[in-house]
Amino acid sequence: MMLQKWQEGDFGTCPRVYCYDHPLLPMGTADIPGRDTVKMFCSSCSDIYHPKHARHQALDGAYFGTSFPEMLLMMYPEFRGPKPQKFVPRLFGFKIRPPPLRSSENEQVD
Repeated sequence: MMLQKWQEGDFGTCPRVYCYDHPLLPMGTADIPGRDTVKMFCSSCSDIYHPKHARHQALDGAYFGTSFPEMLLMMYPEFRGPKPQKFVPRLFGFKIRPPPLRSSENEQVD
């Protein structure tokens, strides 16, 4: 049942652009009731997000526990999302190189 809800995106989708709307899984940040509300976990980028829907914001995170996403993905590893691409800054289509590191010897004040 939870697998079906996850596949249908009932818990929302990842806001990260390079995750391409990967569905989120509910999780708690503590296993003790009353500590924190439910958060949403993206199995593609492995980030945790605050839920957007008001119905999710009132749920206690201990109902799902801290290990629910990993347990579900251990049971169904084929549904784990691909690792997202890293952002590469470009200017007119060309990659921008980071500035070279300067050592303290090269920095002389005139």
